[in-house]
Amino acid sequence: MFLSTLSSSKTTAILLTIGSLFTNINGQQPGTNGFDLIARKTSLWPGRQIPVCWVPRTGKQYTTEKGWTRSAVFNTWASSTHDIVTFTGWGECTTNQKAIRIRITDAADDAPHTLGLGTELLLREDYGMSLNFEFKNWCPQCIVSQSREAAIRIIAVHEFGHALGFGHEHAQPGAKPTSMCSKEDIIQAQERYGNDYPVSKYDYQSVMNYCNENWNGGGSLSTLDVKGFLTLYKSLQGYYGSCTLASGPRSLVCVAAASRYCSSALSKDVGFTQAIIKATPEADTKYGVLCARSSLLGWVPWNQIPNCQGYSQYMTCFASLSSYCLAKASSSIGIIQETRSDSAKVACVKADSRWSVSVSTLKSYNSACTSISLAQSVGCTTAAVLYCRSKSGAGYAGAVIYGIDGSLFKVGCVYNQNFKHVRVEKGF
Repeated sequence: MFLSTLSSSKTTAILLTIGSLFTNINGQQPGTNGFDLIARKTSLWPGRQIPVCWVPRTGKQYTTEKGWTRSAVFNTWASSTHDIVTFTGWGECTTNQKAIRIRITDAADDAPHTLGLGTELLLREDYGMSLNFEFKNWCPQCIVSQSREAAIRIIAVHEFGHALGFGHEHAQPGAKPTSMCSKEDIIQAQERYGNDYPVSKYDYQSVMNYCNENWNGGGSLSTLDVKGFLTLYKSLQGYYGSCTLASGPRSLVCVAAASRYCSSALSKDVGFTQAIIKATPEADTKYGVLCARSSLLGWVPWNQIPNCQGYSQYMTCFASLSSYCLAKASSSIGIIQETRSDSAKVACVKADSRWSVSVSTLKSYNSACTSISLAQSVGCTTAAVLYCRSKSGAGYAGAVIYGIDGSLFKVGCVYNQNFKHVRVEKGF
């Protein structure tokens, strides 16, 4: 629920259907056109970690109920299956703390709600989300045919959908009144969310849909809830907030994002980014990511890899990394995945084949590769990938220019371990 209390018609609807909250609706579902998961473009969280805290209160502290809430959110939106966002903190709010500040109330005229969507909740100094743990004054009928724990969990999933930036599903064309929602509810939702973005097809079963006769989806995300969530949040920026299209595929922040993506999504410990090779619409929004297994991975002091501190994407550094990896792991390719003040996270990868390639040869694969000095440019790295893929029958998926030999590029070709086109920025 967003910026509203439960209307009398809503309370009546819950009274009428509370006995079937956990049943599946069979037969024709209301609405087959329109869109699912309305999202606010300007309110999506830029990083993976989203801070949460509880507004201090006197009296009962509801430790158990807070645990139910946290568990419900973890098992849905923050599921390890998705591994896209994590809600952190969950302690008592401190003065001026920037977080999703949750208050607990059982006022009769105060239904669970949020005061905004997504990052808008950070602007709320008092509270941004309101939850009910008692159901004595507000909606006692909510716990007639189910446990109080179940009601708390179901509502938490819905409200944290708002906290992620999602509006009400029934705001979209195709929503029809049911025993759980009136025509007025639909009109009000359309007035609130009419300018927000529909992510996918209308989903009667969405946890964000008032009209779903299985109240709030029974607290379980529908298939389209998950699809819409991943569409907006699964991105390189989601793994490393500073990685944007403006950063460029060869920037350290996007390499770091690729490393985290590969580790989390594909169980590989090395990630390497490059531009999309083919001129397709997705080339404007995605980068190619090569995920691989390392032969050695760890934090290395800067003094062991000369010419790299502050220059991790320069060829002088790649040459230094190659020397380090050859000595430590008999691997010719070294890639800095992330950095900190005293060291760099270095991945050593064995090339499946190594080649010395002239500038003119790589230029024939990408005309932007015109000089040996552009070894780590998008043009030359793209050309290197195309060069490796041109090797008949080899099955190479990616490439790294790991050094320079006079006027020649040293190119390492890597077999298809995992190569994916990954959205760069969160959103649309």
